[in-house]
Amino acid sequence: MDRLGAVLVLLLLMIPAGCGKKAPPRALLQPMVRIMDLTAKVIDNQINLKWTRPEQSKNFDVYMAKKLLANTRCRTCAIKYERLTSVEQSRFQYDLQKGYQYFFKVIDKRTSLDSNIITIIY
Repeated sequence: MDRLGAVLVLLLLMIPAGCGKKAPPRALLQPMVRIMDLTAKVIDNQINLKWTRPEQSKNFDVYMAKKLLANTRCRTCAIKYERLTSVEQSRFQYDLQKGYQYFFKVIDKRTSLDSNIITIIY
């Protein structure tokens, strides 16, 4: 019985030690910055996207969704974005096709935050 009691006391002493260091939460060292100045310029059939690169950001994913303008049944359907590419610079070009409504956004890989959305009807 004494041996069982000693094992129980040891187990009870180990429980608080196994939880790790307790400390109050700390703020992030770098604030998460969202790209909010995504702009677009259409020249001929090409869209040129530009944005300001947040400090310390190096890689961006460019996403696009498009809806066929002739599809009148689906005016309120959800927009499904697909990743077009990853870029290191803060600009991107894409060839447009007539008869679509396009939606573009950029995601900073460092913060995973979406940019503002650009909508173009072409």
